[in-house]
Amino acid sequence: GKTYQDCDGGIAKNQQGPENDREWLTRGTKPGEVYLTYHDFAGGFPIIERSTDSGQTFVPCGTIIDPTGPAAANYTPAGGTLVSKPVVGADGTVYVEFATPDATASPVGASLDHMYMAVAKGGCTGTTVFTDYPIYENPDASVANIFQADGMDAGGELYVLIGGHLSSADANRTNLYLFTSTDGGKTWRHVQVNPPSLGANVLPA
Repeated sequence: GKTYQDCDGGIAKNQQGPENDREWLTRGTKPGEVYLTYHDFAGGFPIIERSTDSGQTFVPCGTIIDPTGPAAANYTPAGGTLVSKPVVGADGTVYVEFATPDATASPVGASLDHMYMAVAKGGCTGTTVFTDYPIYENPDASVANIFQADGMDAGGELYVLIGGHLSSADANRTNLYLFTSTDGGKTWRHVQVNPPSLGANVLPA
């Protein structure tokens, strides 16, 4: 601990994404393919980059928030986002779950009450724009008691597990809710999975 490198002045020098926060690494379907996904600390924007050389170099992969989609109406740099570790399907399709607060909400401590699944069919390259599908939206919800956990089974069914509350009716507790989709993230259903006797459920992973 006497000396350290790469932290002079507080700025790391040998990393990909100098402003990355809440970063995730996900293996792709091709040899050497790796995705780096993170929340850009300065812009509050979810970023995804792709490596084809086992993580030695990365290039921008695509735009998670479709500027013409439903999530764009709620995104603001001040409000930010929470982005989860992506899931890559057997066909290479990339699924990235993320959440935002209301665009009009106060940025300090605003509840994340909009949850989306961004989908890039067949994978993503530098020009890919993801298609964003709403998973759940409610102005009285809080869908991200850090972090959401995502998965996909062998049959292609998608899963998102969150800790939080879905309405004002359960705002005094933190439940676990499992969201599932059988059509590639287009539509979702959900069920509470914790017993009612447990009212403080966090860290769904």
